[in-house]
Amino acid sequence: MEGTPTTRGLKRGRKKLPTPVKKERKREREKQRTLISLGSQSTRWTELKNELKLTHERLAKILLDRYYAQRTSTSMPTSTPTASSKPLPPIQLSDIESKSESDAPMSGVESAGSGPEAAARESKVSMFDPNDMSVNLTYEEIEDEYNEDNDDDTYPNYKADISFQHNNIEEVMKLPTVTGDDDILPGDEEVEIGPIPDGSKLFSKVTSAEEIVGQSCFLTYESSIRLLLEELLPPCPCSKKYVVSFQKSGTGTYVKWSCPDGHGGGQWCSQPKLNLGMLAGDFFWSTSLLFSGNNYRKVRFMSQWMNSGFVSEKTYYAIQRDYGIPAVEHHFRQMQDEILASCQNKEVIIAGDGRMDSPGHSAQYCTYVVTNYETGDVLDIQVVEKKETQLNSNAMEKEGLLRSLRFLRERGINVVEIVTDAHVSIAAHIRKNEPGMKHSWDVWHGTKNLAKKIIAAGQKKATRDIIPWSKDLCTHFWECARTCEGSHGKFLSKWRGAMHHVQNEHEWLSGDGFGTAKCEHNPLPPDEERMKKWLEPSSQGLAALGQILLNKRFQKDIGHYVNNRHTGHIESINSHILMYCSKRNSYKPPGYRARNYLAVMDYQNHKDRGAAVDLESGEIRYTKCYSKHAKSWIVKPQAIRKTYDYIHILQTLAFDMRMTSARPLAARVLLEPWDPRNLGPNTAPVPAPPKDVLVRDRKSRFK
Repeated sequence: MEGTPTTRGLKRGRKKLPTPVKKERKREREKQRTLISLGSQSTRWTELKNELKLTHERLAKILLDRYYAQRTSTSMPTSTPTASSKPLPPIQLSDIESKSESDAPMSGVESAGSGPEAAARESKVSMFDPNDMSVNLTYEEIEDEYNEDNDDDTYPNYKADISFQHNNIEEVMKLPTVTGDDDILPGDEEVEIGPIPDGSKLFSKVTSAEEIVGQSCFLTYESSIRLLLEELLPPCPCSKKYVVSFQKSGTGTYVKWSCPDGHGGGQWCSQPKLNLGMLAGDFFWSTSLLFSGNNYRKVRFMSQWMNSGFVSEKTYYAIQRDYGIPAVEHHFRQMQDEILASCQNKEVIIAGDGRMDSPGHSAQYCTYVVTNYETGDVLDIQVVEKKETQLNSNAMEKEGLLRSLRFLRERGINVVEIVTDAHVSIAAHIRKNEPGMKHSWDVWHGTKNLAKKIIAAGQKKATRDIIPWSKDLCTHFWECARTCEGSHGKFLSKWRGAMHHVQNEHEWLSGDGFGTAKCEHNPLPPDEERMKKWLEPSSQGLAALGQILLNKRFQKDIGHYVNNRHTGHIESINSHILMYCSKRNSYKPPGYRARNYLAVMDYQNHKDRGAAVDLESGEIRYTKCYSKHAKSWIVKPQAIRKTYDYIHILQTLAFDMRMTSARPLAARVLLEPWDPRNLGPNTAPVPAPPKDVLVRDRKSRFK
């Protein structure tokens, strides 16, 4: 822009604050006795002062002295000397003057005089006139270092080029000096404005995890921030109030204030900043959402109706991918290494069970958990995807167990017994390929399957009398497993006695060599009121029950129950997984595996909690609940509250990864070698046709 810029032109050019600016400036100088309002000419004044390398006071003296000197010689200043307007003696600046902020004596001062040299100088030198000054003002946009979090802090960069219409700019220095502390303008004639911190930015920078992890975070409203600013922010020295504006950025906001006349202003960010300009709230909202097992879209939906800012979906998944998931995997491996180290040089009994992410044969993921049976510690967890088993959901559980067994052998764990449910393919594999390993089945699953068979057999009218016996028979199954001492024969001897008991026969003629030929309960009172009918020897109910209890395959499988093992603690782990991996949501393989790791961390850190105790009485506190299995109300000891101390460790790990990373979130990331997506984009058996073809061939019964 050529020529003298107007006030309107400056506002158009200064869309945003100039850069670079100092973070802090003193608003008032102790030595300054009077303030001056330059108005729209403040920019030109600053540019001229910087160009000539003068102080404010020195430049003001030069211009005022020059003005009065010219007013005494001519009524209108001219840009060239005339007969009636002679230039003043030249005043040159020394190096000291150009670098010092004080009004030190200048060297090389030439006194005014007449003669040939002065006349020659008058013919060569042009005088300085403020009206003959032109300013070239250019505007540059500075691109943000980081733009993933939608941080629109773009500050303009002004470059001023001050030029004069005459050749010798140093002629402006040929002015007489004046005394030091005279007032420039009387204070009662005009509103006086001093130095205002223009463009001050109140941003806090976080460089270590100790500064931010565990720090309190608050939810506030715009009206509360405005109220605080009105109370604490002083008015502009021109007596006008600052204009306050808010700009949302992710979970935070930028508060900006500026004078209506453009005298100055500043801005403040509601959150600290990490490296590359990312707001701390955006980062820790994203990581904490993952660490707590929440779902992004639900929390985003909640924030929408709270009218609060929230991190974008793209940024959330990028933070989860680059920092959240790696932090979870790193901490899980550390925890796993400690557990495996405690199992070295020992004979270990392991328990394993698989959990599908959806019922039926349409499951996409299977999580197989292997624990130390005696301590309940999780030794390994494997996540199998359907594409890894040729789209066969039934084969995923076996694949998960085989991976865990290979992993434990690689880590030097001596497995002598494994406890699983009655999975046919797993039993066949262990029988053929693991001859030295004892394979036990879960007793709870065995009794559940037994009850299902009895109830199914009693659906007919002639056999319905066996249904009331299902609960007692299941209890007897548990008792046989508990008291058989690992003997297959003792288990069968006790078990076969149930066929006599249901007929009201509590002693029989011959045993099978493994126990007494009678029931082990106390004699029953003859006049006791019966809730269940005794079964007649020739009844169809007894025959149907005999086909179940004395089934050859069932008696053969009794050997898997003689050690009385169960996997109830794995059911607790599966409940934790359900909290972190809802079956109503779909997840990509890295996110699904990380959420399973989080569920294991939750279980592992809280499995040994004690019962809560009443502070006054010292008694254990109980909570009541209804048992669907027992079909009655029961009480359970109330456990101590969870602490989740490991979450702070995860936050610190993720933060350190962020602070040491120089890769932007938008960078392209390759899939890991283990990622099932390398096998195909989805689980469909055929590739997807183009969308326009599907739209063209689409048919519907509805209009």
